[in-house]
Amino acid sequence: MSKFNQLCIFFLNQIKGYKRNRDNSRRFRSYYMTSKEDTRSNSAKIIDFSLIRIFLFFLFFMVTYIYLNHLSIALFISVLMLLLFHYISIGIRNKKLESIKIQKRRNVASQKVYQEILNRTEAELKEFSLELYSKLGFSNVRHIYNSHNILVCQGLYNGEKMLLSFYVYKNDFYVEMKEIKEILSRLHEMDIKRNVVITTSDFTKDAYDFVNLLNKNYRVLLLNKERMLKLIESCDMFPTDKEIDELIENKISRRNALWKKYKIALLSNKKSKSYFFLSLFLIIAAFYTPYPIYYMTVAGLSMGLTVITFISALKIKKDKVDEDYSYFSALLNDL
Repeated sequence: MSKFNQLCIFFLNQIKGYKRNRDNSRRFRSYYMTSKEDTRSNSAKIIDFSLIRIFLFFLFFMVTYIYLNHLSIALFISVLMLLLFHYISIGIRNKKLESIKIQKRRNVASQKVYQEILNRTEAELKEFSLELYSKLGFSNVRHIYNSHNILVCQGLYNGEKMLLSFYVYKNDFYVEMKEIKEILSRLHEMDIKRNVVITTSDFTKDAYDFVNLLNKNYRVLLLNKERMLKLIESCDMFPTDKEIDELIENKISRRNALWKKYKIALLSNKKSKSYFFLSLFLIIAAFYTPYPIYYMTVAGLSMGLTVITFISALKIKKDKVDEDYSYFSALLNDL
């Protein structure tokens, strides 16, 4: 086999591996780079990316041409400077992307774990907490009391008896000081000096202050949602990479479906008449204003939207008719 064929096979395998790994896909990278502060669409980001480089090229060219007064050399230096800028910016972006990617994947996994804990039954919560306590190093863990959102256990840690309390609360419902006092009463009754309190929300300020004022006879460790998630992650109880990819895929699909909904609303058949009459109004108004080119340009854009909405409405109508006739039959065939 020639070296050329080997090289082609190598690149094909690289491409196939890239396609199999969704984590490297453009959709996933776009999801990682999307933030609440940056509301630009992918098209807007591409336009900004291109405009910045065009601006920098002409800036480099003007500076070098003014300084050297030589066209070809100025072009050559400008291209080199632009390539250098592009190489550096890509390196910086990739490092930023890697950092954001780790954080976003952890956030997705944390949300999954948090929702699963909230939705667990009493038996499932008991099983989950016992597994967590076991991986944290507790032994002889036994169940003492539980309700629909509270689980209390007792275990040994380094030979010392400890009380383990788990409060499954939503984010806006904090564990209060009175509940910490109830825990202290139980500690006193059971002759236990240490307690670990875990919650899926947080503790009130009074609860934190009260625990800080306790004497050395009784010690209470408060673990809020963030600290709980870190413990679960350290115990390898987070979703796998494949599961995280599926969660991100679902988020991307929901986002794309939302954009599709907006697109259908923008290009609905009801809007075509509005666009058409707006175009006529602007064309007529162009003859009576000092800015005819501006009015004609906007009228052309509006007329273009009229044509696009009309064609889209016909396509949507055809697809809907086909679906109406075949939908039930398709469902029966899948049985």
